[in-house]
Amino acid sequence: MRKATWLVVFRIGFAISLAGCADDRADDQCPDPAATTCLVRLYPQCDFKGAEVCVKKEGYLDAAALKALGLAEGAMRSVKVAPGYYARLDFTGDPTDGWDTVWRGEDACLYGGKDPGGYAFRNVTVQRRTVCRPRPRVFMAMHGSNRLAPPDLDAQWTWVREHLDGIWENNAGMSDDEVAAIYQKIKTRTMITEQDGAKDSPWLKLDLFKGMQTKYPSIQLVREAMAIYKGKADEWNADDVSVARAEYVNNPTAPAWLRYQHVYGGFQPQQFILASDQPQEPTVDQTAGKLVVEQIDGAFAECGSDVCKAHLKRALLDLIGRMHDKGLPFIWFNGTFGDPEEWFKGLKREYFMLEAEGALFPNDVVMIINYQGGFASTPETEPQSPDGAPTATGVLYWLMHQ
Repeated sequence: MRKATWLVVFRIGFAISLAGCADDRADDQCPDPAATTCLVRLYPQCDFKGAEVCVKKEGYLDAAALKALGLAEGAMRSVKVAPGYYARLDFTGDPTDGWDTVWRGEDACLYGGKDPGGYAFRNVTVQRRTVCRPRPRVFMAMHGSNRLAPPDLDAQWTWVREHLDGIWENNAGMSDDEVAAIYQKIKTRTMITEQDGAKDSPWLKLDLFKGMQTKYPSIQLVREAMAIYKGKADEWNADDVSVARAEYVNNPTAPAWLRYQHVYGGFQPQQFILASDQPQEPTVDQTAGKLVVEQIDGAFAECGSDVCKAHLKRALLDLIGRMHDKGLPFIWFNGTFGDPEEWFKGLKREYFMLEAEGALFPNDVVMIINYQGGFASTPETEPQSPDGAPTATGVLYWLMHQ
């Protein structure tokens, strides 16, 4: 199974007609936020300790303005943001370079009390939330979900089982029996299958993807898409999408239950680095990947917890824009790594960034893959984290409540 240096690949599935996406993507304006004195509250210590600094207005405040309010440069470790607003926290001194962090709600200890990348906090921009769409769909990858197959944890992820929107069929390390056991616990039957490819290598035959459903015919799946992935732009072939569509969508010899509805493409954001950011490798616009992007029915890209900054952020937003301009879905792929609590916070920061950019739509997907089952699978909530525990199902729970 592939895991990229910066990003992970995700799988999705939905049975929504793509022809309806345009109507679903109308911006829903947020209600006026409740009156409050402090839009953002900054604290010099974790756990909201030390002298509180109250930011009362929208807009940009540099280090001098914050110092005038009582906050020493670099001395910020926790934050509270009033409902209806974002705080864009800048750690480099340049609020336009794409390295800022976006937050809403509360964070009792930013970056574990450390300076991210060696940078200390510099500036803040208070931004009103102006677009409030319904949340994207939420998918769980099969890979790493082995512990959810037996019945002993069932009572610890009841909400996710009932409300999960789909399954990402990266089944590495999962048996057919384990996959079937999870499908039998959850309500959704929507799935997306991920398939990795290499330059000039053929796509797998459709029959190879029927195993579990043949063994368990009562599990009737909605095969939203076959998601074909290549890690570098110069690995794409001009006919990759047409060949995949002929095999997986329009195959005349395949039974209807085995065919997929769409073909999606999977990328690393590096494949979309803007010319102004001086890409070090070929991008899709310089290769056959450009034709692939024009032909696919949706796209996914891996941009993990708090990873897509600066040039990668601009590249990711470029890919998302290309899909949304055509009314097509984007799938945001997230793989677990590192400390569970800090990874969860990083995912929230990335989510808030995309949300603040207006880059998340209801037909999009956020997919979580628990690599090698490295994070605890359950519980989905805990008394100290009622909005979602730092576990595989807890992250899904949080995402489904946005």
